[in-house]
Amino acid sequence: AAGASMEAHRDAGNRAYRGGDKAGAARHYRLALQAGPGGEEEATLHSNLAAALATSSPAPGAEELLEALRHARRAAELRPGWFRAHARVGLALKGLGEFAQACRSYERALELQPSCEQSAEGLMDCARGAASPPFAASCKEQGDAAFRAKNYPRALVRYTQALKEAPTDAVLLSNRSATLAKMGQFALALFDAQKVVKAEPKWPRGHSRLGTALHGLGQVEAAYCAYAKGLARCPGEKPLQQGMARAIVDMPRVERRFANWREFPKFSMDARRPPGDVRVFCISDLHVDQHGNLGWCKMLSETAFKNDVLIVAGDVGDTMRAVQAAFQELAPRFRRTFFIFGNHEMWLRPGIEDKTYPDSLCKLAAMEAMLSQLGVETTPAEVAEGLFIVPLYSWYNSQWDESDPRPGRLVHDSFCRWPMGRDRAWEYLLGLNASRSARGLKRRREDYLISFSHFLPRADLSCPWGVPELAKAVGCKELDLQVSQLDSDVHAFGHTHLNCDTECGNRYEKDGGQQGRLSPGPRRNATRYVQSALEGGGGLYCVWNRGHSSGRRMGPEGEWAR
Repeated sequence: AAGASMEAHRDAGNRAYRGGDKAGAARHYRLALQAGPGGEEEATLHSNLAAALATSSPAPGAEELLEALRHARRAAELRPGWFRAHARVGLALKGLGEFAQACRSYERALELQPSCEQSAEGLMDCARGAASPPFAASCKEQGDAAFRAKNYPRALVRYTQALKEAPTDAVLLSNRSATLAKMGQFALALFDAQKVVKAEPKWPRGHSRLGTALHGLGQVEAAYCAYAKGLARCPGEKPLQQGMARAIVDMPRVERRFANWREFPKFSMDARRPPGDVRVFCISDLHVDQHGNLGWCKMLSETAFKNDVLIVAGDVGDTMRAVQAAFQELAPRFRRTFFIFGNHEMWLRPGIEDKTYPDSLCKLAAMEAMLSQLGVETTPAEVAEGLFIVPLYSWYNSQWDESDPRPGRLVHDSFCRWPMGRDRAWEYLLGLNASRSARGLKRRREDYLISFSHFLPRADLSCPWGVPELAKAVGCKELDLQVSQLDSDVHAFGHTHLNCDTECGNRYEKDGGQQGRLSPGPRRNATRYVQSALEGGGGLYCVWNRGHSSGRRMGPEGEWAR
């Protein structure tokens, strides 16, 4: 009965603490302790009671803080190797104004658990409040020595004390950012690194610190961009080059929108919607910065497509401004809008965007962030029950040209800058599809999946063969292996401006006798391949019409074209 009473009061105390009722939490923790739990459970209750007392109000009284200190120290006696007990001691001492003693308790907590953010924040607060040596240089020297000795909590104290005297010193902020990163405190490291970059935008170490903090937070794409921007200002800086290389490798498996897109609420928000309520349209190659094509976007009905899905398969425009203008018109007209980039979006036009973005990968990150703000989606989603949309990244390679698969002499898309090299861009971008092209989206035989890319996935699709070496910059047959793996019912694409709705030959397989090249194998290919390019005379093309497959053009007012 006593045990049951202890557990009941402990749980009630936890609920009260989470609800902000610190006095109620303290009362229940005291009652739980009266049951005499012993061992680790007793240490936990003393620690919890200390926290409730030390945070009972914005300015708790000395009596509460002294009681909190007694309970925290008892928790540390019972569990001397538990970081949280020492952090509670530091919390109580900080409230009592005993900053030097509090620093030592927080240091001990961080020695036991370097990644505890509350302990790091408490330590920095106390270091600022503690009596410090009169010169920032002295503190910096001691911090540097502690850092070299890998005593990161002590280094954190000294750098923080130095910053009290010189709060905008970029070197001190950089050193503290590095210390926090070594402790796994990447959010706090980021805060300092941002200050460094703002104060000294041409200093490479600030960009390196920023990239390290972002990478540690799992924001690998942002980390890559930080390294790239730093390298653009400081060419040849080795730590920045090394950081970029690490980020490129980690991006496909760490960055959420490449690796964990199923966790996004938008992936399943319409998963119970009846597929009979949905139409899916595709279009590509709008080129809104040419021929007045932005007017076509503005001409679309503002009411006819409110329940529908739009797929845009790349080449909306050359610049960020053009892409933004197009989707500001398109996105409000449809229930959901999906996009994948084409070659034109990755251009860095001289005098327009070549100084804004270090390379095309940075422009891609900025573009997808901008589109997310507009509600445009670039990750897979179930847009109705059993109806899936899957965007696929792609680029071209010379092997698509089956008549001569060797690299050509002409340089296509010279305004693009790919950090992994022009000839390896296709391979890297297909790697970003690794999780989205895996089997498993379809659950039932009647499920329907529409994938899309900008470039052509098969060599038996139409190409303007009269243009010299164009076939080397049109498609990527390896992309069709991912289409096959997805078991796509429809694959939409763009690029050539040759509109079609067709089936192709058998599925590709690797031919080991021809250096691993792809050629049709025995398996039947049931995928429909669709292009509806505005610049090719196309428009909205319906591939799913309220419960069944479709293949019809629709006019801008919502009327079926004849």
